[in-house]
Amino acid sequence: MWKKVAYGAATIFGFLGSLGLVLRKTWAVPLLLISLIGVTIQSAHNIFMTNAAEVMGTGAMALQLVILAIAAFLYYYGRSSAGKGWLS
Repeated sequence: MWKKVAYGAATIFGFLGSLGLVLRKTWAVPLLLISLIGVTIQSAHNIFMTNAAEVMGTGAMALQLVILAIAAFLYYYGRSSAGKGWLS
């Protein structure tokens, strides 16, 4: 159940945070942080607690890391933009 909650939080807050970045709003930053936490939980479960590498191959593992990197970049970019005064 907790994996589904993490997935939902990562997806919904990631979408809303990205929308907030497009609209140049400061409320995007906390939403992107929640999304990053959800992605981290979900990726950690998929990488360390399942046999995803055996079932889906190493490509699925690489995809998890790419998704995590994108979520981290979006949060970093949002924080950086807010610090520079680009978001209102």
